[in-house]
Amino acid sequence: MEQYVNGRTEGYIFLNRQNVETGKPLCKATIEEIAKEIAKRAGCRNVATVHVYRKTFASREYQRTKDILYVSHRLGHANTAVTEKYYICDDILADRKMANVA
Repeated sequence: MEQYVNGRTEGYIFLNRQNVETGKPLCKATIEEIAKEIAKRAGCRNVATVHVYRKTFASREYQRTKDILYVSHRLGHANTAVTEKYYICDDILADRKMANVA
């Protein structure tokens, strides 16, 4: 990754191969195709989209840290309510249930 980034400190990380010199990013459709191909090669039979990868990342980070503010920041959200509602709501509900059982 370090070699790929090649010292760039701003702009997009993943660039379109045909437009590397101009700094144009990959289009959404290409990124979705790559996500699906990665899942296929890994033997995943479920639907794999960029959103699924992002939600999985958020969920794992929350499970690891139990810090919604940290996860929200990592996802680039300005408000933790968005993170809680769309990304880690199931994890928070499970934590609350466990707290009530204990």
